[in-house]
Amino acid sequence: MFIIDTYKDYCLAIANKTSDDPLKRNEAKKALGILKQTDSALYQEYKEKLENKSKKERRNSRPSTLAERQYFLKEHPEIDVMAIREKLRSSLLKGRYGLGLVFSIPFWMSRNDVLDAFDQLDAAELITGTGKPAPRETVIRRCVHKAIETGHFSEEKLRNGLISKFCSYYNSNLITLRSPLLLEPITRMLKEEATPEELMRIDRPDGVFDTGNLVDLINSKELKITPEDQSRWDKSQRKKAKKAKLLQKRKERRERREQNNNIPTK
Repeated sequence: MFIIDTYKDYCLAIANKTSDDPLKRNEAKKALGILKQTDSALYQEYKEKLENKSKKERRNSRPSTLAERQYFLKEHPEIDVMAIREKLRSSLLKGRYGLGLVFSIPFWMSRNDVLDAFDQLDAAELITGTGKPAPRETVIRRCVHKAIETGHFSEEKLRNGLISKFCSYYNSNLITLRSPLLLEPITRMLKEEATPEELMRIDRPDGVFDTGNLVDLINSKELKITPEDQSRWDKSQRKKAKKAKLLQKRKERRERREQNNNIPTK
């Protein structure tokens, strides 16, 4: 039976708590439980010591570059890159709560686009600066960027989705433009003129819809208003004015009825 006698034993137990071996995992949990019950002061001392060490390491750490990770792999040939690749691929497919990549990638990119990009990643893009498998979110981000670089995404979905979101913001008066602009010239620009790179600054690969960049893009373009655009705009404005007038009349009739109902009878 595993017993914690030293700080080194405590660190080993903490590491084994997440082991793939159920025997090691259970032994570690039992040992930690026994130490906590029999000597809570020592347990707390070891816990704080490990936490302080982790905080110090995080403060002194810095993001590693691709070149540094490539050099690290050359210096550590014992690292099984194939096993890491298979483990990460399984993680991508399973995902949190078993949902795979459904909510982890842009809607304008498919699961196969990301998996193809994953197969093209350099071995050093699969690890951290210490040789451990990179976090799932980091790997997904690298896959998405690789897919964009190689053109593996749906430009049509990107444009149509962005236009749909813009129209929703526009009709709800949630976007303020430099000057009053008609809807049609803007949607035409988003569908035909703006580059995918410009659109990705708005409907970003990280899932953020950046309205500030959208407004900047619209204001930077010389939009052409056709006679048809103007005609539709005038028609919509007349329709809005007619509706507003009708609503005002209804309001006035309702107020008169309420006033009549409040007149005392003799």
